[in-house]
Amino acid sequence: MGYKRAGFYGYDILENIGIPRGIFSAQSIVPEFQHPKVGDELPISPAGGLVFYAIEPNRYLVCSGAAGWGGYTWALYPIDENHTRLVSRARFSHNEPMVKENMEFAIYFGSALIYLGAVVLTLLRPLTWRRGLAGLAAGAAWLITWYAPVSIWIGALLELLVLWVFRIIYPRNHNH
Repeated sequence: MGYKRAGFYGYDILENIGIPRGIFSAQSIVPEFQHPKVGDELPISPAGGLVFYAIEPNRYLVCSGAAGWGGYTWALYPIDENHTRLVSRARFSHNEPMVKENMEFAIYFGSALIYLGAVVLTLLRPLTWRRGLAGLAAGAAWLITWYAPVSIWIGALLELLVLWVFRIIYPRNHNH
């Protein structure tokens, strides 16, 4: 599992966006990924990943992030001769101030609203090259804000630029 591998067994279009091989889960087992060792990386995104912290074949797999960040544990517990229970645990700690987390959430949410507004305006108003390009810019800014491994503040600047462009293309006074 992991980025540029089999994904994370969720929705392909969300998990694997941007992977050069396409947007789909693995269709076969890749032998070189089948025997991870303690210290190997489990890629989560282009920006980074987790590290295998502890492995006991057919018992448990523990992955951790940077010091104090958190991680995942997957463990198998025998119930009887024919049944096993899989237990999955995740633990994360957030050391960032709440103000920063709230600002980041507001930027993510705002970028989604700007993109949806661009879609609505594109559908409701006559399509021109300028309006079409502005809509594409809004979509690109949204994708960069949500998915690119860049600072959230770059996404915020892109969204402000998109709003400025839309103010020029869609003025309040419709006589222009």
